[in-house]
Amino acid sequence: MNAILDCESYEQALLSLAAIYGTSDTQIVDFLSSSDLTTELEHRPIPEDDEISNLQLIFEEEFGEPKQKVTKVCWFHLTRALRGSTFSEGILPLVLALEKIWPTLISIVKGPEKKSRLEKFRTGGVPDHLYREKISNTVHHGPHAFLFRESAFNATARGNHNYLGNA
Repeated sequence: MNAILDCESYEQALLSLAAIYGTSDTQIVDFLSSSDLTTELEHRPIPEDDEISNLQLIFEEEFGEPKQKVTKVCWFHLTRALRGSTFSEGILPLVLALEKIWPTLISIVKGPEKKSRLEKFRTGGVPDHLYREKISNTVHHGPHAFLFRESAFNATARGNHNYLGNA
């Protein structure tokens, strides 16, 4: 049987994990509350298999292997998109997204001088160090997302950059 890992909320994440591992959300909370995961993780070598993490190994030592195969994971991208977008191409990394963003920006502005200036920025580069850093350093190309939707909406409380600009 196939499963979706959906972490839209704390409760949904617990329900997803419970279904995947054939246990209850209460048992997962009890296990996580009583475990010192930091100490556990500090004393384990990094697994050679890129497909599994030490956290997953610890979890499976308690609950066994998954009873359902995870075939989909819901990620929360905080993506701004044009009305009518279908995401049929997926969420694009920065360099591919720019190929669509520049023509859109140029089409929005009024007047040939503004369009010409934007076209020069497009081909010659933007005189802004943050823009140049994002373009030149692939670590910023993404796509980036949050696994837990609540993390995106409570960024400041979690010590993350607040991309939404909300309190």
